[in-house]
Amino acid sequence: MKAKKYILGLLGMALLFTGCDPEVGSKPSIGDAPSVDDIKFTMTPSAEDPNTIQFDFTSDLISPYWAITKLDGSVMSTNKRSFSLKYMWAGEYDGSIQAYGRGGLSEPKSFKVSVANNDPIIYLLTGKDTPKVWIWDSSVQGHLGCGEPSTTTPNWWSAGPNELKGRGIYDDELTFNLNATRSYSLKANNDIYVNESAAQTMAPDLYPNGSTVAVTVPYTQPAGQTWFMDRDADGKLYLTFSGKGFPSYVASPDVLGNVRYEILELTETTLQLQWKGSGINWYMRFKVKQ
Repeated sequence: MKAKKYILGLLGMALLFTGCDPEVGSKPSIGDAPSVDDIKFTMTPSAEDPNTIQFDFTSDLISPYWAITKLDGSVMSTNKRSFSLKYMWAGEYDGSIQAYGRGGLSEPKSFKVSVANNDPIIYLLTGKDTPKVWIWDSSVQGHLGCGEPSTTTPNWWSAGPNELKGRGIYDDELTFNLNATRSYSLKANNDIYVNESAAQTMAPDLYPNGSTVAVTVPYTQPAGQTWFMDRDADGKLYLTFSGKGFPSYVASPDVLGNVRYEILELTETTLQLQWKGSGINWYMRFKVKQ
C-alpha cells in the first residue's frame, strides 16, 4: 500500500513539473504545422564586407525554407539554417521564409534585405566618377580568338597584334553606363566584324546565303540595350547583354539571345571575356581607351 502511494506521488510531481515548463504549448505539436510566429531568424552584414549578408535561422525543433529574389528576378532557395549571400547591387531585395516540422509547412513570412552600396568591383567595369570607354586591346596576341571547350585559352585560332586592322572592329567603343536602366552603348562607327556563322543573321541583304569567312557588315545599335553583372555560386563573374546586345564581335547568332559572358579578368585597365558556345569557346580582350 505504501508503494502505491509512493508511485502516485511521483506521477503527481512529474505532472506538476511538466505543467510549469514555459515552452509547453509554444511549440507545434505533432500534427500541427509551425506558425509564422515560430519563425526566428537574423540577417547580419559582414564587418569585412557590408555587401555580404549572413542569414541565420534561430528557431529550435523546426527547419527553414528560404526564398530570396535577386536583382535579375531569379530566386535563390535553400533549406540551410545558416548561409551567406554576397550582393553586387545596392537596393532592397524581397525574401520570404517558411518553417517546416513534423506537422507540415508554415505560411511564408516576408522580409526585405537592404544593401546600401554597390560592390566596388562594378566600378572597375563602369568607372565611378567618369564613365569608362573600352576598346579592343589590339596590340596583344589573342585579343580575339577561339579554342576547345576544355581550355581557357584560344588554342584553335588567336588573332595576332593588329591582325584585323581595317575590318571595322578596332574602332568600336563599349561603355557600360551606371544609370537607372544600366544602358549599354556600342559605338560601332557604322559597321562591325562578325563571324561567318552570323553573316546571314546580321546582314541578310548582303549575305542571303551566308558566308564562309568572317565579314564586316553595316550596324547601327538599336535603342534600349542594357547590361548586367552578377556572380554565380562559385564566385565567378558574368556579364549579360539584353536586347540582342554583344561586346563588339558577333561570334555566333547564338550570342544575340541574352547570353552570359564569363569575365576572366577585370582590372582598372583590362577586361577579358569568354563565351562558351556549342563545342567552342570564344575569347575577347579589351582595354580602357586613353
